[in-house]
Amino acid sequence: MIQETDVLIIGGGIAGALCAYELAKKKIQVTLVTSGKGNSHRAQGGISYQADHQDNTLFKEDILHAGAGLCYERAVDQLVTWGPKYVEEILLNEIKVPFEKCEKGMWKLTKEAAHSASRILYHGDTTGQKIMESIEKKISDNPFINRREVQSVIDLITLSHHSKTPTDIYAPSTCIGAYVLEGDSVVTLLAKETVLATGGVGEVFLHTTNSKEARGDGVAMAYRAG
Repeated sequence: MIQETDVLIIGGGIAGALCAYELAKKKIQVTLVTSGKGNSHRAQGGISYQADHQDNTLFKEDILHAGAGLCYERAVDQLVTWGPKYVEEILLNEIKVPFEKCEKGMWKLTKEAAHSASRILYHGDTTGQKIMESIEKKISDNPFINRREVQSVIDLITLSHHSKTPTDIYAPSTCIGAYVLEGDSVVTLLAKETVLATGGVGEVFLHTTNSKEARGDGVAMAYRAG
């Protein structure tokens, strides 16, 4: 079976679900494939916001210190510059995640891990669950989002690996969708754009608190695609 969509999103956690939400706002047809609840529902800690509007420099220093020299600095710059803006614009104003507030109605901000300032929005020990519940309310009945739940993606479809035209092996790396296992059959999902949002690789280790879906599917598919 062959099906087509504008954008194929593989992974239905916070990243994948918010990507679907933003695209649907632009009336772009999205297919969202998930293999279970994943890790987002399990996240107990909060999400970084901002201590104040002058927090960027200290925020960056905290991330670089916690990263022990492994951080990609350009990505850190993007995070501290745009992260608080989008948390406020999307999670607070649009999605309306019920983060905790103080008696005066202001957001309660706490300090976690390597943060040197209180900049974390949270909801008890169920922050991830509350974020996902709020997002799902927004996307559950959206006509532009086709949700395919508890399905496994086998591999990305790329011209160099799957085309019947021999010379496509020399073409620039191009992804045109993915093969998805649906029951006992394989569905070919063709897409103009494909987004990988499959989360981490906790299940490659003997002991992990990650969900069973965190097995590195997206990393492996991206590696094979080149």
